[in-house]
Amino acid sequence: MVVWFGSKAGQSLGGLLALQLAADAPDLVRGAVLIDPTPANAPRVLRSLGPATRALAGLSTLPLVGRLAGAVVAAGSRREVRGWDLGPEQQAALARVVADPIPPLADIVRTLPDDAAGLWARVQRSGLPGLRLEVLTADRKPTHPVRLAHEELARAADGSCRSWPRVTHVMHLQVPDDIGAVVLDVVAGLR
Repeated sequence: MVVWFGSKAGQSLGGLLALQLAADAPDLVRGAVLIDPTPANAPRVLRSLGPATRALAGLSTLPLVGRLAGAVVAAGSRREVRGWDLGPEQQAALARVVADPIPPLADIVRTLPDDAAGLWARVQRSGLPGLRLEVLTADRKPTHPVRLAHEELARAADGSCRSWPRVTHVMHLQVPDDIGAVVLDVVAGLR
C-alpha cells in the first residue's frame, strides 16, 4: 500500500487495508486507488479464501510437499501473466510475490470474512464522504461476483470502477503505466 498527500493506493489485501484506512480516518484520506482489492462486500468469495489458503499453508510446511506447493503457486502466477511483455522490474516484483510464505496469509484470511463484513457495514451506513475513489478490477465477466462487488464498492463512494482488456489480479505488473496514470489523476484531483 502506498500513502501520500492524503491519498492511497493498495492492491489485493492492501486495497482492503486502504479502504479500512479511508473509513477509519476520513479526515486524513481524500483519495484512494484500489487495485483489484479483496472484496469486503462479497462474503461468499471471502469465505472461500480461508479453506483453500489454510490447506495450501498446511501443505507448504511439509518438507517435500512444501516445495511442490510453492512451485504450484509460482506456476499459477506465471500463467496469469503469460502473453504479457513484463519488463525486468515487473518480473522481479512477481518473483518476490511468489516467494512470499503462505502460512502468514492463512492467518490473515482466517478472520477476513468477519472483519470485512464489519467494514462493509460501516461503509454502507456512512458512505465514504469526501473520498475520491477509483476501483480497478481485473478483466472478469460482467456477472463475476468479484467484479460486481468492485462496482458496488465504487458506487458506495460515488467513485468509478474500471478495467483493461486481459488484465488479471496482478494488473499493476501488466499495465503499470495505466495504473500510474490513474493514481496521478486521483492525486491531481485532490489539489
